[in-house]
Amino acid sequence: MNHWQCWKHGLGRIFAPLEALMERRPSKIMAVVGALALGLLLTSGAHADPTPVTYYACVNLSSGTIHMISATDTCKGTEQEISWNQIGPQGPAGQQGPAGATGQTGPQGTQGPAGPQGPQGPAGTGGVDLHGQNLSGRDFSNQDLIGADLSGATLTSANLSGANLHGANLVDANLSGANLTGASLLGANLVNANLSGANLSNAALDGANLSLAGLTNAILINTILSGADLVSSNLTGADLVGADLVGTILTNSLLGGANLTSANLKAATLTNTFFNNTTCPDGSNSDSHTPDGCP
Repeated sequence: MNHWQCWKHGLGRIFAPLEALMERRPSKIMAVVGALALGLLLTSGAHADPTPVTYYACVNLSSGTIHMISATDTCKGTEQEISWNQIGPQGPAGQQGPAGATGQTGPQGTQGPAGPQGPQGPAGTGGVDLHGQNLSGRDFSNQDLIGADLSGATLTSANLSGANLHGANLVDANLSGANLTGASLLGANLVNANLSGANLSNAALDGANLSLAGLTNAILINTILSGADLVSSNLTGADLVGADLVGTILTNSLLGGANLTSANLKAATLTNTFFNNTTCPDGSNSDSHTPDGCP
């Protein structure tokens, strides 16, 4: 509360008991009012005091003179006691002001440090599931079939040239006459698959599992089979010219009538491998060697 509010409030409290005197002795009452106003102004310096101060005074009803008293004093019979507070009651809250204008966008902060690496996510569910489907003659050339499940599928004469079949499941699949030139079958599972007459020229089958696979008359020119498992596979009449068979396991496999010209058999496992009229890597016939086989 400012000085004016304190003064105005004090006068309001005083005017009530002096109302009757204003008509009878206006000049004296005005002197009283002036004295009280001066007192309020002199004491308003203590306005910050959180405890309200009540002032008491006696007004002579005849002369209009005033003198201050304490809270326990009493006025004479010819006087009227008056009192007022230094601090008036709190006024009502003002209306909310209008919203201020939106401030300008601040500059972008510096980038924080990278957070810690999150936990590894769950294993994927693998590629497309086409197991047991009849896909004969379909064109899958250059398609992404990584991890696809093609087990038991019929893919006779299908076009899979340039397809990506990394880790695909082709167990028991029928790929006879299929075109797999330039296809990538790294780590693929072709156990007991039928690849008779299929063209796998320039295909990559590193580490693939072709055990028990049927590859009769298959074309495997310049095919990469390093580290592949061809245990008990049937390669009768297969064309393996320039094939990479480094470290390939050919245990119990059949190579009768196969053409291995310029093929690389370094470190290949040939235990119980069957040679009969087979063209060896050096161009010789296996039957000319004793025992039958390629040097």
